[in-house]
Amino acid sequence: MKLFEIIQILHLEYSYKKGEHVPGFLKGNIIAIGEGFKEVDGKMTDEKCIKFAVRKKKNKKDLKKGKDIIVDDDELIPDKILGYKTDVVVRDYPKKIRDDNLSERVRPAKGAMWASRYLPKYTVNGTKTCKMYYRGSVPVTLSNRHVYRGDSDEAYPDEDIMIEIHDDIIQSGGIHHTEDPDDYRFATLIDYSENVDSAIGVVYEDGGYYTTGPSYLSEDMGEAVNGGFQINRALSPHSPSTLQVGDKVKKLGLMTGYVEGTVNLKWINDFEIISDPEGQAIAVPGDSGSMVVDENNRPTGQLFAQMFGDEYGVCHYFEEGNFAYGVNNELNLSFNQDDPKTPPRIGTLNPETSEGEIKMKGIVRDMGDATDGEVLFRWRKQGQVFEWKETPKQTITGSTPFNFEHTITENDGVYENETIEYMAVVEWEINGVNYLRRYPSEHEENRLLSATMEATPEVSVTTHTATGIEQTSATMVGEVTELDIQNCQTVFFWREDGGSWIMTEASPAEMGHFYHSLTGLTKNTSYSYFTAIMDSEEEVLDVGTTTTFTTLDEEPEPEPDPEPDPEPEEGNVKFFDGTEWTSTVKVFVNGSWQQKTAKYINGQIKLE
Repeated sequence: MKLFEIIQILHLEYSYKKGEHVPGFLKGNIIAIGEGFKEVDGKMTDEKCIKFAVRKKKNKKDLKKGKDIIVDDDELIPDKILGYKTDVVVRDYPKKIRDDNLSERVRPAKGAMWASRYLPKYTVNGTKTCKMYYRGSVPVTLSNRHVYRGDSDEAYPDEDIMIEIHDDIIQSGGIHHTEDPDDYRFATLIDYSENVDSAIGVVYEDGGYYTTGPSYLSEDMGEAVNGGFQINRALSPHSPSTLQVGDKVKKLGLMTGYVEGTVNLKWINDFEIISDPEGQAIAVPGDSGSMVVDENNRPTGQLFAQMFGDEYGVCHYFEEGNFAYGVNNELNLSFNQDDPKTPPRIGTLNPETSEGEIKMKGIVRDMGDATDGEVLFRWRKQGQVFEWKETPKQTITGSTPFNFEHTITENDGVYENETIEYMAVVEWEINGVNYLRRYPSEHEENRLLSATMEATPEVSVTTHTATGIEQTSATMVGEVTELDIQNCQTVFFWREDGGSWIMTEASPAEMGHFYHSLTGLTKNTSYSYFTAIMDSEEEVLDVGTTTTFTTLDEEPEPEPDPEPDPEPEEGNVKFFDGTEWTSTVKVFVNGSWQQKTAKYINGQIKLE
């Protein structure tokens, strides 16, 4: 039986669920089981063995006769398994190094350079593996899932350290969370795998789509201060069956740069590399995503972890085999653009704004090789980072150019004087096969535009109580309280209770009270009415509340005529030299008779 077949059996034996392959879950203290070389007194021999990686070795006092290694309290690893010796390695956490030559902002972005998801609170270090092609067609950027998307972390239980599909991927030298990421965006997260630690982003624009314009992504690898390499894309990637323990490899990453090494172990799902010379750091935090090739620059693996020590790096295979998942198989990737397709060309157009509305506009200029497609807008309030919203999708119909639009109102949570940013997006298919999203290219179209919500003019009317109510007539009263629009008109709607509404003739709207008199009414009958204000197109802008009145049953009694002022009685008049007199008189004031004192002075009578 071949050694690697034995290791597959051991994975089932030592699995967290015995007899079932559960990636990453082995019993007790064991981290991994694989194929490697036997170490004696800290030195590597050329004897192949079965390697067990453990978190820590037990104290010697726990050893039992005939047993070499203790995995946990009730599980011992024998010295040999099916004729192969066993060996155990322990890992510790690494120290940090950095190669600043790979941390600069570069367009087009090269492999092995700094790239990660954008987080407002944290700076994330990670390495862009290389340029790949989705379905052999669409250029994408590849790295680890924990770099581009993020994974949950017990160290940040209450923090949002992950992004979602279609959020931004940035490329630059250690952008801090206080900086504006606009200048550093170069791709958006489009897919990731749960079986391998890998994720891809589709770039905003790329020369691989069109012959004109710049490329955001290059097939070239970045150059570290200590060397580098270019991927030999003419050679097919290694798989678990072609890669052997002892094969020489080269790694290029952000933090440690260019390092040569050896395949030290082949685990079931991935493989481990060790640096040459032994003791040199080959992988530290920030190297996640590093590209690994063999001596002929043949694609070999994607580094995703340090096996608890900076001298060891753990890598995924690109091609699947045995129990191993392959990065390419998981995400439909290839190293070459074997089946180039031209996507639809989409652009974001300038908006139309009016009171309380923003109309976003986009255009599909041509369909490229796509047979079907849908369009939508992504938008967010200015200043937000992750709060992107998406409009309902619209199917592309008819010939191109295809124009489309969507209106934002206060119902979408955007209010007066607030500004939004938006971009047009197309999702395209070829004969039912999805080819990811396409964003506008800045060298050909506007990608991200902004618009501000204009204030909505205010108009308002109020209904007041009717006046002059008689048996057959009454006057309706309304009031214009706000009027920010020109050429408006006011009307009343009225009816006998239970009848149909009748609209009065419109009058030009002015601030203040307005009236309309009704005649020919029925006595002792209830009527209802309300006010309304309309624009020049007779669209109702506002209405007042509905009020009621009841006509009178009988004519009201007339008010009595006031009695004439009594003539002064002679006995009450006192003369003073023929020019003055006083007298007590009765006068009708405010509906009643009142006694007053009248004085005649210099030809005038005054009442007191």
